[in-house]
Amino acid sequence: SVTNTAPGQNPTIVFTAKDNTGNALLLSQITSLAFNLKSPTTDYQNPPVTEAVTLSRVVVGTDGSFSYTLTSAISINATGSGAIGMEARRTETIKRAYDGANVSVSGASYNPVAYFPITDTVAVARRQIVDVAKCNVCHKKIAFHGGGRLNTTAYCELCHNPANVDVPDQVPATFGGPFKVPPESINFKLLIHRIHT
Repeated sequence: SVTNTAPGQNPTIVFTAKDNTGNALLLSQITSLAFNLKSPTTDYQNPPVTEAVTLSRVVVGTDGSFSYTLTSAISINATGSGAIGMEARRTETIKRAYDGANVSVSGASYNPVAYFPITDTVAVARRQIVDVAKCNVCHKKIAFHGGGRLNTTAYCELCHNPANVDVPDQVPATFGGPFKVPPESINFKLLIHRIHT
């Protein structure tokens, strides 16, 4: 859930974290956490406000839930409804099957997106354009950006929208950059259609 979502307020997010068997995780079992805030849901504009969480600021509830108040406030000019997406990672040490060596493995959570009212009376969710189940007919399980973006196209659209572009001149040398070419749109519609054609 998300509260304190009026213009100028710092939203508070309440969430739970569980492993694949449904057991609740302790805060100490979460390696990293980040939130992406975007509005308005009618037509996303500009890059999202991204906040990497300082885990010591996460409050643990008596019911095992967690809450976190963003250091970034909702813009005083914001209207309509907003969206907040979440990503988390958990690093574990496991024994490798073939030689028994201890190795660290990082796993990513699915990326839930919650909608909240800013000036609307009731939250208006962003229209669903892509059904991830259709993507997964071929892809089995969508996972991008090092596996940290899992299974939800609603989360992808927080960054991949008409108001956002790539930054080729900031591509690190390890990836062949920087590139001296004009920025291009990373709008989800263009990106997906271009990739698939």
